[in-house]
Amino acid sequence: MMKQEFKKYIPMLEFGIWDFQLDNLDIPYLIKECYKVKDKNKQGVKKSNIGGYQSSEIDIMGNPKFYSLIDRLNKLIQKFFMSPNIHLEGAWINISSTGHWNSIHTHSSDLNDYKIKSGVLYLQTVPKSGGIGFINPLIASDQHIINPIPGQLLIFTKHHAHFVEPNNSDQDRISIAFNCNM
Repeated sequence: MMKQEFKKYIPMLEFGIWDFQLDNLDIPYLIKECYKVKDKNKQGVKKSNIGGYQSSEIDIMGNPKFYSLIDRLNKLIQKFFMSPNIHLEGAWINISSTGHWNSIHTHSSDLNDYKIKSGVLYLQTVPKSGGIGFINPLIASDQHIINPIPGQLLIFTKHHAHFVEPNNSDQDRISIAFNCNM
């Protein structure tokens, strides 16, 4: 008789979106601080943003005005994913004015990063400010669009392809995105 034993699980696909609503968040304060960062560093960086402003990661991670938010996000992520070692390794501000959007991108091309998460916290959205779209990795034409509201936090795996629709409103769409590491 042959002996059989389970050796390990090899994940092939782990895609999903965890959706949270953060209460007791001082959104007006955070919006004000986001604009201060933009005013201080008008250049920003260009990654997937088509128009709009994206800060560097240092502008957030090294800024004491954002420490309490970073601490809150770290605690939430550690508790939810039951891992005391997971933490934010970088965060940045996105400010998208009328007509601005983000092209399809991932935060990592390494499929071994399936356990590592990315996220986005929305601070200011209005109708027509554009949703975030997640692409089904098995059927590229299958997309799931989320029209976020202020205080909404979305977490997803770093290699999940996504995009942000154009802002068709007359108000800036403001979010803080981040990557985590273990």
